[in-house]
Amino acid sequence: ESDEKYINIDKYKVYEGSNKHNIMCMFLNRIKVYQIFNDYLNEYNPSYDLVISMRCDLIFFEPINFQHYKYINNNDNYNNNNNDIYVPDTGNNYGGVDDRIAFGNINTIKKYLKLYDNVITLLNNGQIIHPEMLTLKNLEYENVNIHKHKLNFDINRNLLIIK
Repeated sequence: ESDEKYINIDKYKVYEGSNKHNIMCMFLNRIKVYQIFNDYLNEYNPSYDLVISMRCDLIFFEPINFQHYKYINNNDNYNNNNNDIYVPDTGNNYGGVDDRIAFGNINTIKKYLKLYDNVITLLNNGQIIHPEMLTLKNLEYENVNIHKHKLNFDINRNLLIIK
């Protein structure tokens, strides 16, 4: 168990079967990734057509064909001012969005990773503590356009290398 200290959410309702400690640790880790990524962007000012946020234990059974998504098909590359994010449509949404992988431009991935900053606002607005539901409500709160796409992947829970 982590010794990380996160914001106190004890007074808020937790979805049955959800572990609020694990959920908050995930969101805390994402905000840390956001902070490191943002520092890097500020220091080096790189340009990216696409940014991917994903769990490191995912295994893909077929490649992601990014040519299917509209930002790759634009002649002027992906517009960093648009507000689109792509998340899996796997049926594993639990009333929210599958939070294992998302991709979009720098701005939308920043909004995705910053859920931790918005969690109290979302909970005060009646959202219960549940990772997929909170992810959806955060993207809606940030006015991000959500596009769902089919991906053939899963979590490699045994962390085995599969050939």
